[in-house]
Amino acid sequence: MLSRLDHPNILALKDASFIDDQFVIVYPLGEKTLSERLRSRMSIATILDLTSQMLEASAYAHSQKIIHCDIKPENMLMFPGNVLKLTDFGIAKIAQKTVRGAGTGTIGYMAPEQAMGKPSFRSDVFSLGLIIYRMVSGIWPEYPYDWPAPGITRVRKRVTSGFVQFLERSIDPRPRGRFRDAMHMQNVFRRVRLEVFRKHQLPVTTPRNAVTSRAA
Repeated sequence: MLSRLDHPNILALKDASFIDDQFVIVYPLGEKTLSERLRSRMSIATILDLTSQMLEASAYAHSQKIIHCDIKPENMLMFPGNVLKLTDFGIAKIAQKTVRGAGTGTIGYMAPEQAMGKPSFRSDVFSLGLIIYRMVSGIWPEYPYDWPAPGITRVRKRVTSGFVQFLERSIDPRPRGRFRDAMHMQNVFRRVRLEVFRKHQLPVTTPRNAVTSRAA
């Protein structure tokens, strides 16, 4: 499954071979994880750049009908030039009409329905929303994920009302209240990021590795 995912923001599988009776999987070596990067302050420009990259990776996976099921900062590797790559598709699922699981994922990052064994594209959206909210606010939202989440005052100061609505929809505990998949989420993000650029009078940049996906 991973070998067929060819995207600049997904960690490439270099080789998978038996060496001395051991199964060895080879990947490029990153500098640190996003979890480690989160320990340092981020500018709003950096947050928007990293968000663009994680959404590019997730939208591509979803376009290939793959649900990651374990999106978290530890599974995002940082490379030189602030390049982010999504990794660890070990428990990813191929989406069909109905997906059933055993609640696999990481507590604190997975959506409520995923914990009940019913992951979907919307579950990955929830995990992405938690990470983006953490980058903007400096605080992790926690169960039961009531809105407004902790740190909302800082969020409102740093971004626009449209971006706040984007975050609220991303981490809605009700699956149907969220974006239907990462492609839908990405399209809305591309619009609200421009509002944040204008708010901070930042030069508008083209998202890295931008691809065309269906309209929101």
